[in-house]
Amino acid sequence: NTSETPQTDKNVLKQLRDTLSEKLEALKLLDNEIVEILSNSEAEDAEQQLEKEIQETDDTRAELQKIIVDVNDALFEALLSLPQGQGTPSNLNMNATPKQTVRAKLPNLE
Repeated sequence: NTSETPQTDKNVLKQLRDTLSEKLEALKLLDNEIVEILSNSEAEDAEQQLEKEIQETDDTRAELQKIIVDVNDALFEALLSLPQGQGTPSNLNMNATPKQTVRAKLPNLE
């Protein structure tokens, strides 16, 4: 959508990143439960199912992690495109000049 502003793009990317991270965490929890169930299973093909489940989950996790990295990269680019002072934290803005207070001790005037 061309009517979206860089700030809106940034917010959408943050929401997407957070949602993907939550889904990745939920996937890990569910996968641990599935592995436990299959590990305790006495079915003849339990070991094959376990190997298949582990492989599929590893592939899915890797894909989600790659997407999260891509979203983070896009978010970084969106942050750089924002005008100075438009809600961009200075620690995320590469162009920001670090502010440092210097106190010089001056001689007393008589």
